[in-house]
Amino acid sequence: NSRWEEITGQPMDEAMGHGFLAMIHPDDTDPFVLAGAHARKTGRPYTIQYRLLRADGEQRWLDAQVGVTRDDDGDVVELVAITADVTQTVRDQAKLAHLATHDSLTGLPNRTHVSAHLDAAIARSAGSDGHLAVLFCDLDRFKPINDRLGHSAGDLALQEVAERLRSALRASDLAGRLGGDEFVA
Repeated sequence: NSRWEEITGQPMDEAMGHGFLAMIHPDDTDPFVLAGAHARKTGRPYTIQYRLLRADGEQRWLDAQVGVTRDDDGDVVELVAITADVTQTVRDQAKLAHLATHDSLTGLPNRTHVSAHLDAAIARSAGSDGHLAVLFCDLDRFKPINDRLGHSAGDLALQEVAERLRSALRASDLAGRLGGDEFVA
């Protein structure tokens, strides 16, 4: 219907049949097709969330509640979907998940994230001959920065330390802020 064109940017004549499958994100195509095949085989409705690549290239997240239509013999003849654009919800959830595990000032992983990462790294290194190094950093004379120059200057100093840690580490390493003026790598 016209709502499809609004969500996808794809004209209805292109979507009819299987044209809409070309718009589904490549990573979601197989699960999407398999879920439909399973519903046709079992006659059971289902719900699926998938990414769609709009005609203009924008990625959208959709939730579909899919029901089955049967003929007089009880055979499934078509699947009918009620689809909702949940892109903003997915983005909001991702943002909340990031905020729960990252320091809002520096963008570095927070104490919770660092702790989980460190536990996993210890477990990996214990099962191999690998080595693990942990560096704790506490900034000397940080309190006078806040006291004399204000918290804005202190925030800038913390952000600078975070950036220097990030730039000094390999992509496989992790830098985090434990809190206050305490960092870990």
